[in-house]
Amino acid sequence: MSFLKRHKPLRRYTPLRRKTPLRRTRKSPTMPSNPEDLKRLSLIELEDIAWTYFSIYIRKRDRISGDYAKCITCPMILHWRQMDAGHCVTRQCRPLKFHELNNHAQCPTDNRTKYGMFKEYIAKIRELYGDDIADQFLRYKKACPVKIFTRGELIELIYKYKSLREEP
Repeated sequence: MSFLKRHKPLRRYTPLRRKTPLRRTRKSPTMPSNPEDLKRLSLIELEDIAWTYFSIYIRKRDRISGDYAKCITCPMILHWRQMDAGHCVTRQCRPLKFHELNNHAQCPTDNRTKYGMFKEYIAKIRELYGDDIADQFLRYKKACPVKIFTRGELIELIYKYKSLREEP
């Protein structure tokens, strides 16, 4: 008892404040300088590199004039670097992840905030490519088969879309 009376209770001079968590963004993967290093990368790293080049190709493909592209689901026109490569059927459906008819330039608001605006997107797919492709995408949306990309397929995609990206 005597010990407790002699010492002051511990008090904090500054109140506890929650710090906002730092948002960590992943660096965009880049192609290794030595092509032999592709064989040493994991499948996830290879898929990230393939997606980077594929996304650049899609956004450049959908340019309307100069460096500006139009969103597929709304009338917004932005520089192609500010656009996303939006999917009609989400990327979780692996066979359609790198499908060129399933991906188009889409503004970040529609793609991220409004979750891709599927109804408008599928209507635009029907208008552009016909009912057959749209119905095929709807079937994939309901029951998507399992697809695991092999190392060879990913390396092939990387080289294909890297070469297409560099064309004017």
